[in-house]
Amino acid sequence: MLFVACPGITDPGGVAGGKVEYVGYRAVSCAASASPLPGFRTCSLIVAVTITQALSSGTVSVYFNYPNEGSFYQGELTGLSGFTGTKEVTLKNGYVSSCPKVQTLVDIYDGPRTSQTGTRLLLSVSALVGPLC
Repeated sequence: MLFVACPGITDPGGVAGGKVEYVGYRAVSCAASASPLPGFRTCSLIVAVTITQALSSGTVSVYFNYPNEGSFYQGELTGLSGFTGTKEVTLKNGYVSSCPKVQTLVDIYDGPRTSQTGTRLLLSVSALVGPLC
């Protein structure tokens, strides 16, 4: 399992009672097409996140914009109450039109991605990602 390291982004970030580090990503799969849009793909990847201070919600959520502001890879991992260490989080993107290498923001939250309240940004770092297909 090889994760693409991203120099300069592994400094711990801390906001709202939790600390995390972004380790990197690796591609998992890209389906040939995403219905109903011909030519688009449904893709997933895995990111590694190191939690250095336990998360208050017990859930870590990870997002990044790819390849533009309207296309997101997103995922979460639950059951992390009291956990510190490194975990892998699977992210999915339902409609990927292309697979460039881009500089983007990786955002890591304490809380579920579906929550309208109570989700706190822990870290936002610039990272070079891709190509993923």
